[in-house]
Amino acid sequence: MKRLLAGCRSALFFSGLAWICCAPVAAETLRYGLQIPDGDSVTYLLDLDVRHPGELTVKADWTGPRNLSFKLTPPDRAYGALLRSGPSPQEMETTIKAEGFTAGVWILRIFALSGKGLGEGSLVIELPGPLPKVPEVDKLEAETIHRPEPEPWMRPFHPSSPVRTDLVPFLEATERYRANLFGTDYEAPHDVCQWQAPLMQYLAESRASMLSNSTRPSETTGEFLAHLAAAIDSVDEMRRSKDPLVNGPAPGDTAMRNAWLKLRTRKIRPVEDELDQLLSLLQRGHAPDLDDEEWPLRLVSCLTACERYFEQRARLGEKRAGNRDLALTQWPRVLSAGQAISSLVELTPTKRAAQ
Repeated sequence: MKRLLAGCRSALFFSGLAWICCAPVAAETLRYGLQIPDGDSVTYLLDLDVRHPGELTVKADWTGPRNLSFKLTPPDRAYGALLRSGPSPQEMETTIKAEGFTAGVWILRIFALSGKGLGEGSLVIELPGPLPKVPEVDKLEAETIHRPEPEPWMRPFHPSSPVRTDLVPFLEATERYRANLFGTDYEAPHDVCQWQAPLMQYLAESRASMLSNSTRPSETTGEFLAHLAAAIDSVDEMRRSKDPLVNGPAPGDTAMRNAWLKLRTRKIRPVEDELDQLLSLLQRGHAPDLDDEEWPLRLVSCLTACERYFEQRARLGEKRAGNRDLALTQWPRVLSAGQAISSLVELTPTKRAAQ
């Protein structure tokens, strides 16, 4: 269940989050009442119109046994979302720097997994207020040529300070994927599946979050990403296999060919089942932190199309197999993405607990 919320300034009420007071304190305080339904999962989306740099704070407390997850995403996602999850109370705060500041809409996402128990409480959001005015200084007018600059997540990443050892593999794998994607001219190649650049944005967001506030992907997100990385490995193993049942050639005799096809189906079916399970996990919302991301479904669809090509080329031949051009152009970046995703999985709570 997903519900959209308007900002307090609009004085609107939506089911599930009751409006308490729309008279902001110092024009920058928003107050809401929280209502958590019994049984159902629920998601609330709230647009925060941030007009000034400074401190942005979110405070929530509620009754009942249910845990809530909070995700605060800035307009430029390369600087990292702020994540919190757990029982009442919860608080998030971040400093929006004046340098390079541009007014924009931050998105607050509140999510509760399905479970027993009603709950209610309050949500208080403190937005930054205006800075003191500085007297204007006359400036010389000059004609300047403005050239478009690459987005921060497109540029090479160089940590400004030493990083923890456990983060190094993820940072290196993410940078390799970025270099594979953009090269030195920041021109990304044509991507018919449209997952490559959005994934890089997600990796950059995760990197920024972990470096700034040590926030790691949630357990359910880690489980989904682990399934995705394993599926990429399985398809690549099928692609590289020397097993004649997998990569042929198919026998010319009809009877032998039929037997070969039956044995081959048993060999390949686990890979196809793994891809079907990935789609099922996405459809069931297994990783709610990824609900706002389009790249997982696009990547899984692309991975499935590549698997179909690798499967068909042994039966039908290189040129007759479907999705040939897509697989040949997409696969190098699928492998690079898989390495970055695998290194991110190593940082999830489930993986670290197992270690």
